[in-house]
Amino acid sequence: MPIIQTQSCITINQKIITDKRLSLEALGLLLMIMSLPNGFDMSVETLCDLLPDKKTVIVTALNELQQLHYLKYDELKDESIVYEEPF
Repeated sequence: MPIIQTQSCITINQKIITDKRLSLEALGLLLMIMSLPNGFDMSVETLCDLLPDKKTVIVTALNELQQLHYLKYDELKDESIVYEEPF
């Protein structure tokens, strides 16, 4: 199921919300990232500017999302890819 996004809401696959492997921090960050427009700069610095959490919390959550295959960083393109289901 693709992410359906309008100006005021998004529809997300329920499998993400019920994935018990995700910590609350990683789940919240994943949902926030999925709500961002395509092509948004997802650098740690930008995420720190958007969120009240400390950098260590954000980096830990990003690492968790990578370990669980919800997030993949492409070094060649210098971009992150977010998956609705683990790849």
